[in-house]
Amino acid sequence: MKDRKEVKTLIITGKKEKDIISKMCLHSELVLETLNNFKDCFLKYFENDMEGARQFESRTHASESEADDVRKELELVLFKGALMPSSRGDLLKVLEAVDGVANRGESCVDELLLQHIEIPEEIKEDLKVLIDECLKTCLSLRDAVKYLFNDIERTVLECRRTEERESKVDSVERNLVRKVYSLDISLANKLQLRELIKAIADISDIAENASDVVEISAIKRKV
Repeated sequence: MKDRKEVKTLIITGKKEKDIISKMCLHSELVLETLNNFKDCFLKYFENDMEGARQFESRTHASESEADDVRKELELVLFKGALMPSSRGDLLKVLEAVDGVANRGESCVDELLLQHIEIPEEIKEDLKVLIDECLKTCLSLRDAVKYLFNDIERTVLECRRTEERESKVDSVERNLVRKVYSLDISLANKLQLRELIKAIADISDIAENASDVVEISAIKRKV
C-alpha cells in the first residue's frame, strides 16, 4: 500500500496536471521578468535616459499583461475542475498572491514616469540597492513556486529565504528614508521620494506575503 506522501505525488502525473504545473512556473517566471523590466526602467531613469526608461516601461506592461493572461488561463482550467478541490483552492490563492508582485512593480514604474520624480544623485546608489534586494526577494519567491510540485523541502527553504530577504529590505528602506529627510531638498520632493521608496519596498512585502501562501500550500501537500 502506498503511503500518503506517495499518493500526493501521483495526483500530479496526468497530462492536464503537468500542464498546470508548467503554466504555474511560467507565470512566476513572467512575474520575475516584470520585476527585471521594472528594475531596468528605474536604472535608465537614474541615467536620465528617458527614451530607455519608456522602452522598459512598455516591457514592464507587456510582461505583466502576459503574466495576467497566463493567470486567467490557469484560473479557467482550475475552475473547470482540474485537480482535487483542496489543491485547486491552494493554487488559486498562490496565483493571486504571486500576481500581486508584478502588479506592484508595474505601479512603481507608472508612478515614477507619470510624476517625473526628481531623484537626487545622493540617493541613486541607495535606491539601486533597495531595488536589488527586492529582486532577490522575488527570485526566492519564483524558486519557491518552481519547487512546489517536486521538492517541498526546497520550497519551504525558499519561502524562509524570502522572509529573510524582506527583513533586509525593511532595513534598507528605513535607512534610505532617513537619508532622504537629511537632504537639502524641498519638502514636496522628500514626500514624493518617501512614497516612491515605500512603493518599491512594498514589492518585497507583497512577495513575502505570497511566500506565506506558497509555504502553506507546500506544507498541506506534505501532510
